[in-house]
Amino acid sequence: MVSTSTLPRHFHPKILPVDHEWKKHTKSLNSSGNYGGQRLKFNEVVCVKRKTEFKGLVVKAVSSAAALPPPPGQSGKNDWKVYGKSRKSKGVLVKVVAEVIAWLFGGFRMFVLTVLWKLVATVLPKPTKKALEENKSSSEVPVWSFGKKLLYEFSAKMERESKQHLYDYAKDLRSLRIVNLSGGDLGDEGLFILAESLVDNQNLEELNLSSNGITGAGLKALDGVLQSNVVLKTLNLSGNPIGEEGAKCLCDILVDNTGIKKLQLNRARIGNEGSKAIAQMLIRNSRLQILELDNNSIDNHGFSELARSLVGNETLHTMYLNRNYGGALGASALAEGLERNRSLRELYLNGNSIGDAGARALVSGLLSHKGELVSLDLGNNGISSSGATYVAEYIRSSKTLLWMSLFMNDLRDEGMAKIAAALRHCTIRSIDLGENDIGERGIYNINQAVHQNPLIASVNL
Repeated sequence: MVSTSTLPRHFHPKILPVDHEWKKHTKSLNSSGNYGGQRLKFNEVVCVKRKTEFKGLVVKAVSSAAALPPPPGQSGKNDWKVYGKSRKSKGVLVKVVAEVIAWLFGGFRMFVLTVLWKLVATVLPKPTKKALEENKSSSEVPVWSFGKKLLYEFSAKMERESKQHLYDYAKDLRSLRIVNLSGGDLGDEGLFILAESLVDNQNLEELNLSSNGITGAGLKALDGVLQSNVVLKTLNLSGNPIGEEGAKCLCDILVDNTGIKKLQLNRARIGNEGSKAIAQMLIRNSRLQILELDNNSIDNHGFSELARSLVGNETLHTMYLNRNYGGALGASALAEGLERNRSLRELYLNGNSIGDAGARALVSGLLSHKGELVSLDLGNNGISSSGATYVAEYIRSSKTLLWMSLFMNDLRDEGMAKIAAALRHCTIRSIDLGENDIGERGIYNINQAVHQNPLIASVNL
C-alpha cells in the first residue's frame, strides 16, 4: 500500500481585513406616471457586516421603450418637471435632517472614542525609561499604535503555530514513500525544517516541492537528502525561483547521484547558465532518464549546451524544452547532438519558433539519430507548407514514431496534403494537426490517409 502525504497550504497564513461584503439585487418596477419616457429601476443594495444586515433602495431612471403612455391631457415632459421640483424640495429637507443627525452622532462618537482611549491607557503597561531613550535616539519619530501592536502579536502567534505544525508534520515524513508538498509556501526556512526528517526517510521515492518559493539558498537543504537517500527516484522543483545559481547548486549535488531518474525544473528561471550546469551534469550522471525544462527562457546558446550533453549521455530518454526560445539555431544545435545520440526516445519542443529552417535542420538530425524516437512535439513553431515537406519526410522514413504533434502551425491545405501522403505509410498511432487553418480539401486528404493506414487510431483536426 503506497503511503502518501499532501501538505496543507496554510503554513504561512496571510491576514486580510474583511470589513463587509456588498450584495446587489435589482428590481424593476413600472411607475404610475410617465416621466419623460423613463421607467424607474430600483436597485436593492444589501450590506452584510458580521451579523448585522442593512437594506436600502437606490432609485435610478432607466430608458425603456416599454414605458407607459402619459395620462390623457398630460405630457411626459410636464410630469418630469413636476417630479423634479418635488424631488428638489424633499431633498432640501432630507439634507437638513441628515446634517443635524450627523452633528449629534458625531459628537457622541468622539466621546466614546475618548473613553475607550482612556481605558486602554490605564490597562496597557506604560513604556519603560529605557524604551523612551531608545525612541529618542532613533532617527524616526516614535509612533505607538494599539491596533498595529495587536495585529503584530496576532501574526507572530500564527507564525509560531505554523512552524509548530510544520515540526509536527516533519515527524510523519520519516516513513512515507510519496511526499507531495506542492504549493505549501514552505520557503527556504520551511525546507530546512523538513530536511532532517527527509534525510532519515530511506523509503522516499517521490518528492514534490513545486511552487513553494524555494530559492537557490534553500536548495542547500537537499544536499544531505540526496546524498543519503538512494531510493528517491523523482524530484519536482518546478515553479520555484531557484535561478541560475540554484541550478548550479542542484547540479553539484546531483552529479554523483545514483537514485534520481526524473528531474522536473519547469518554470524555475534557470536560463542559459543553468542549462549549461545541467548539461555538464548530464555528461557525468548515468542515472537520469527524464528531464523537464519547460518555460525557462533558454535560447539557442542553452540549446547548444544541452545538445553537447546528448553526445556523451546514454541514459536520458525524455527531454522537455517546451516554450523556450530555441529558434532555428537551437533546433540546428539539437540536430547535431541527436546525430550521435542513441538513448533519446521522446523530444518535446512546443513553442520554440523554430520555423521552416529549424524544421529542416532538426529532421536532418533525426534521420541520422541512432536511437528509437517514439514521440515528437513540434507544435506552435511557425512551420508552414514549406516546412511540412521536411516533416513529411521524417514521418515517412521513421520506423519507430508513434505520436506526433504539429498543433498550431501554418500548414494549411497545401502542407496538409504533404502530411497526408506521408501518413498513408507510417508507424504513427496518434497525431495532432489542430489549429493549422485547414480547409475542406485538407480534411479530405487526411481522412483518406487515415482510411488507408489501419495503424492510425487518433487524429486531431
